[in-house]
Amino acid sequence: MHYLSYIGAAYIVWFAIHVLLSPAPTEETATDTQRSCNFWTGFIIQITNAKVILFCITALSTFVLPYTTALPVLLLTGCFLPFTGPICNLCWLFAGVRLQSLFRKHWRLLNILMALSLLLCAISLFL
Repeated sequence: MHYLSYIGAAYIVWFAIHVLLSPAPTEETATDTQRSCNFWTGFIIQITNAKVILFCITALSTFVLPYTTALPVLLLTGCFLPFTGPICNLCWLFAGVRLQSLFRKHWRLLNILMALSLLLCAISLFL
């Protein structure tokens, strides 16, 4: 387990350095990203989103199965849970759109703060 903590901390430190040294966002970068995105790309990402799959398994096994095994409840929960991931992503998307001008205006300060936060996470792995 300690070895995995070291590997995880090293990755987090590498990512913090990458965030700290990343260049300012440009209009060209945003345009390239928009061109490469389409419905099917987003659809495949949502279907294979490991966080949503893990959330669904955890929610089902922690909050539903200990209390009921009734088939209608399991079916209703199974139909509802997969939609929570895309809904949360949409909330994150709308927040990002609203905060985009702030991020572009203060990108250097925000990158420094994010890099410091990542470094604190890496340090916390050893405490």
